[in-house]
Amino acid sequence: MNNKKSYKIWQVVLLLVFLYFVVAMTDQFKGMLVPNFKSYFNVNNVQIGHIMTASLFSYAVFQYVGGSIIEKFNSYKKAILLGFIIELISIVLLLSTNSYISLIIGLFGISAGMAMFNVTLNALCLALPVKSTAVLLNFLGFTYGASATTIQKVGGNILFGGATWQSFFMFMFIASTAVFVFAGILKMPSVERENTDAKGKNLSIITLLKNKTILLYVGALGFYLASEYNVGGWFVNYMVDSFEMNQADASIYTALFFGTLTIARLGGGFLADKIGYLRSVIIFSIISSSMSVIGVLAGKGGLLILACSGLFYSLICPVITSTVSKAFDKNISQITGFLFMSGTLVAMLVNMLIGVLSDNIGTQYAFLTIGVCLALTGLFSLLISRKVDLKK
Repeated sequence: MNNKKSYKIWQVVLLLVFLYFVVAMTDQFKGMLVPNFKSYFNVNNVQIGHIMTASLFSYAVFQYVGGSIIEKFNSYKKAILLGFIIELISIVLLLSTNSYISLIIGLFGISAGMAMFNVTLNALCLALPVKSTAVLLNFLGFTYGASATTIQKVGGNILFGGATWQSFFMFMFIASTAVFVFAGILKMPSVERENTDAKGKNLSIITLLKNKTILLYVGALGFYLASEYNVGGWFVNYMVDSFEMNQADASIYTALFFGTLTIARLGGGFLADKIGYLRSVIIFSIISSSMSVIGVLAGKGGLLILACSGLFYSLICPVITSTVSKAFDKNISQITGFLFMSGTLVAMLVNMLIGVLSDNIGTQYAFLTIGVCLALTGLFSLLISRKVDLKK
């Protein structure tokens, strides 16, 4: 096809790697800078929870918006460039004002840009004519995890050295501008209409909500996303508030969490093939939930247990997602998009709960919510396994 000859696959993959680095920066900066936000803007944990909630809500909504832009304009590039424009404007707003409201609006806009990157990343991976899309997705997942781990460790040391939160977002602005220029001049594949559901009949939101299997998937995926997102958002604050640790030391444990998750994710798919998809999710959910609860109850001595629980987070999300095409035979793209949007909204509500609990029962016990969410992921996965025959 002429479309395939108009771009170079390795250049598009390189762009995807750069985009994942930008997304990793956003995810990690929000978590590691919570103590700085609290002191600079004189806000409490509930108000930080409002910030995280606004960001997650933005992430949920703009994943849908990004997908619509791809379909409407028949272009991956336009979705990516618009995401960058929204992100860069939001960073300028964040750096130019000093109010709590501007912090919420700025992070809301940055998350909107990241959401558009995320939906485009997945769509582009499926569009590239590579031998194995799964290998590409695993490689990009490893790239994200490696970036997150590095950012946590290096960023923690820089913060300990006296850097301001503004300097982190200035670096993000410069890096994002460079990737924006690269994306602008890069040739990308166009959207192949025959490979989309554009001509098919979409399901209504009401129809999706009435489907019990879909609701079980929302529970399984949503409570997992609540666990992973909120470890990224609250783990540093948990250590600083509960044990008076400095951010450099706290970042070691956060980096270890994402590092173990990243390494284990490379082999998770092979293990799921061996022991069964949903069975592996249930087992890993139980183990990670137990480690989270034990780690919190053990206090400071349990931080290593919490950090190493990342090993058992690794396969849960990819494996749950991979079963969607086995559980449903029509409207797979629409159902997958709905699940991630709904799952992110579940994570948003859990984030609000953690913020409220942190100010009422203490940050340490509020962090038990993570373990509860992982247990619920296992429960919903068990219910799915009893309702759906995946033949695995």
